[in-house]
Amino acid sequence: MSTTREQQQYDDQSSQRNIQQPLDRHLSQAKNEHSNGTNVNAGIDSTCHGNKAVHPDTGISSKAMSIMNSFVNDIFERIAAESSRVLHYNKRSTISAREIQTAVRLLLPGELAKHSIAKGTGAIRFLQYRPPFPNIYSQTS
Repeated sequence: MSTTREQQQYDDQSSQRNIQQPLDRHLSQAKNEHSNGTNVNAGIDSTCHGNKAVHPDTGISSKAMSIMNSFVNDIFERIAAESSRVLHYNKRSTISAREIQTAVRLLLPGELAKHSIAKGTGAIRFLQYRPPFPNIYSQTS
């Protein structure tokens, strides 16, 4: 009985730590950069300022930008780690869209996973079937 109670207390503390740790990291990082130097501010900024015709006075503070940057990098790391595990379980050596899709389904809840997969599939389809960039350096006359 005590082993079960101790295990439950450990699980509760562990889950609280898993929730609080990323939040602490988000708030403590300086200069909107992740530990590996990756910065996604340009994407977040363009998303927030993208539709000036509809919301011309909408912006984002530097602290909010820092939190969003850390959040995006944290989710990226989680998806990459879960994709790696899926890869290992299936005894494969290359991460493809399928492994990422499986990782997203495992990590994100319900509708959020469905919406993310739909957007990701649309992005892959767009990039796959668009014409290649023209070669501006070719010597055609």
